[in-house]
Amino acid sequence: MYFYGIFRSVKRDILAFGVADLGGTPIHSSLGEEIDLKDPNLISLALVGIFFLIQEVSGEKELLVLGRSPAIIILKGERTFLWTLARKAYPKFIKMLKTKLKRIEEEASEETLELFGREELERRIHEILSF
Repeated sequence: MYFYGIFRSVKRDILAFGVADLGGTPIHSSLGEEIDLKDPNLISLALVGIFFLIQEVSGEKELLVLGRSPAIIILKGERTFLWTLARKAYPKFIKMLKTKLKRIEEEASEETLELFGREELERRIHEILSF
């Protein structure tokens, strides 16, 4: 059997993560101490662009994993993208990200945005993504 990643700490593996809408507009992003960027929102736009480019070539995808270290993981939901820069990508980690994206999709609806505003939406997403 294959149990890679069962004893790894997900918290230590995450370098950066973020959520963007389907147009690539960042909703929330968080960078670790190891990543120093002047504008972290550019990551969101670039990764969504890469996702759409690869989708044009290879067809409809919901998950894209690039590279080894750092691994770039991009998940597409119905209304949002969840992107992560991690030390390694392994099945346990990807499954956890899919679960988080499902919760974000439930919370981050248009009704939530209209009723509570962008700040409340960002706060809810931050709570979901706290590892």
